[in-house]
Amino acid sequence: MTSYSIPAYCDGQLVTLQQVLGLVDSQILRWQLTELEGITAPGCGLDSVELESAARSTPGGLPFSNQALAALADQLLQVINCELFGYRVQGADRTEAAVVVIRAMDSSEWSIVVDASSIAVNDSSPLLQFSGGE
Repeated sequence: MTSYSIPAYCDGQLVTLQQVLGLVDSQILRWQLTELEGITAPGCGLDSVELESAARSTPGGLPFSNQALAALADQLLQVINCELFGYRVQGADRTEAAVVVIRAMDSSEWSIVVDASSIAVNDSSPLLQFSGGE
């Protein structure tokens, strides 16, 4: 597993979930959202409190396709706390263990853990220059 730690602000700009998702080749992943606390775009129609509650109360987390998670990320202005598990999908089945784990902690840092033998990392992402990768 390869770990990356990215500050919530890079070059004075807030790092978004959309940018973090761009670090991995997520086209072949299904996601489970187990925690989310964030601020949504005004008028987007998304109730962030309801989403937060559903993520915490759903056993195993809320399931998202890659496309649905990308749409959600587009509606989030800021992520305060978040926990996402990405599973590789082959047909109708998913891997047993998460190949990507993304966490946002208290609007201060993103933590991304990737099974680099199972999923590609976007080495050209500008976020990696700020990473304390291991």
